[in-house]
Amino acid sequence: MNSAAANISIGIVRDGMRGYIVGGRDGIDDGIMSGQITNVLGHTLGILFTGSLPEFDRGAFVYQGGLYDYTRGALTLGNVVAGRSGLIDNSLLLSTYNHERGHIPQSIWLGAAYIPAHITSMTVSFVGTGSTHSTLNPLENYFTPVPHVTLEANK
Repeated sequence: MNSAAANISIGIVRDGMRGYIVGGRDGIDDGIMSGQITNVLGHTLGILFTGSLPEFDRGAFVYQGGLYDYTRGALTLGNVVAGRSGLIDNSLLLSTYNHERGHIPQSIWLGAAYIPAHITSMTVSFVGTGSTHSTLNPLENYFTPVPHVTLEANK
């Protein structure tokens, strides 16, 4: 099902269950809050950087255009992807879109630890190689269907 409302509802329930597992009944609200903060941050950045409203595509809220049209990059926070115009339907950008969508399960698995884990991975990668997306960054290269090193090789 490709439903934005169902996606949001499932996310809230999942975050609440994770909170319960970690903190019992008292952890439910904290779990929901921490999981949804990532999505709110993603939507905020998506609107600010693209100046557009999202499309919903296969479990992701996708913002396209704006400042991203001047970069090769894209960003995923929670279930929000922001990138260049045509990110969803331009075959030349399909690998980038699939790579970014690969960060959504990472966010689901790691929950509130996703952003700190990603920042740590990028820092270690940069210190070791001078690039935030080198093979030293597992979230960019090993736990995603399209490793970032593959994107670099196809330029």
